[in-house]
Amino acid sequence: ASKAALINFYDTLRVELQPDGIKITIASPGVIDSEMTQGKILSKEGVVKVDKELMD
Repeated sequence: ASKAALINFYDTLRVELQPDGIKITIASPGVIDSEMTQGKILSKEGVVKVDKELMD
């Protein structure tokens, strides 16, 4: 839901700022393999592995 909210927010910005020549681009990752997603029934296609050493 939060990813959809961000996309809608950026779509609104894109429409409002287009007349001023400002372009908006959004990049959002897909599913990331983490503790939060373990055990969830999610598509594993394109899953990103998180390096445990980089986590807090």
